[in-house]
Amino acid sequence: MRLSNFFIESIGLYLPESYSTASAVAEGYLAAENCVRHGWTGTAVAGDISAPDMAVIATREALARSRYSGADLALVLYGGSGMQGIPGWPAHHYLQRRAVGGNAPAVGIEAGCNSTLLGFSLAAGYLALLPAPGAALIAGADNWGAPEFDRYGYAEGATDRGSALGDAASAVIVSTEAGFARVESLVNGSLPDFEGMCRLPGPLFPLRFDLAAAADVAARTRSFIRRYPEKLPKLMCEFLRTRSDLIVQALADAAVEISDVRRVTHVFSGTSKYIEALLAPFGKPTEAGMLEFGRDLGHLSVSDHPAALTHLLVTGQVDVGDRILMVNNGTGMSITVAVVCIESVPDWPPIARHPTVRSRS
Repeated sequence: MRLSNFFIESIGLYLPESYSTASAVAEGYLAAENCVRHGWTGTAVAGDISAPDMAVIATREALARSRYSGADLALVLYGGSGMQGIPGWPAHHYLQRRAVGGNAPAVGIEAGCNSTLLGFSLAAGYLALLPAPGAALIAGADNWGAPEFDRYGYAEGATDRGSALGDAASAVIVSTEAGFARVESLVNGSLPDFEGMCRLPGPLFPLRFDLAAAADVAARTRSFIRRYPEKLPKLMCEFLRTRSDLIVQALADAAVEISDVRRVTHVFSGTSKYIEALLAPFGKPTEAGMLEFGRDLGHLSVSDHPAALTHLLVTGQVDVGDRILMVNNGTGMSITVAVVCIESVPDWPPIARHPTVRSRS
């Protein structure tokens, strides 16, 4: 869909310092051959701080950079891919209470890694219903430091990006009034046949929950492949076709050509293979993507795109009039593509890296 008055107003980040993959190999967390094969140079490690608490800090930064106060926001959206704290606990209301205030509706998004970009569409639709211009917050965070979780092998064999997850939080304030970037188009799609890859066989009730089993994404994928060996190639072909179709649609809705796109933001990868598969069919070089920036952070779940866009802005890699193509997907599977045009370059400092938090014992 084409949007005429939907803007990115500000971005806040909580980006921890990176733990090098060389150190991960030396300390036995990562096999040396996988380090070379996957290409990651580091992963952002938050330490002993919860994902929602990181999101609180990111949200406060976004508000400090914004013309809006928390009380001005008409909607609060929050999402993450991993456990946020206690099952059944409304992390979105915790974020609202700690960082936003007010009584606007707060909603949790369960779209995995696509929660932030899908949140753009949800916010755009909600704000369009208001009688006057308004603003919304889309925040998200994940901390993969639980001892049950293997951030370097959680999906071994299940992704061509390699298995490396970084911790981060992001907060994006969007508005129907003004902002530094105009969102020109947004398109979304789902591939629900991928749902079967995200669970082990067996009944859904009685409830089964074991944190170690829940963290082993690769086990679910391997189980699916063993049971349905003929399905995965078909599903991947459908994914690539659908993603390509959505990119074409987003470009057409924005009335631009791929040659008009200066940079592309995407799920972070340690090697160029994933980025080449995304960009080569459209004639874009790997350099148009975010390989070098992302490979020292790991895949940041919901925060890849806010971090990438902020990096492009503060390092002067985009300017007024430049267009950015954002392409993302989330487990299960949700896909979102957006075309964004830079209307002004905010005067923000370089991205601050937060020290890894170590609890006192």
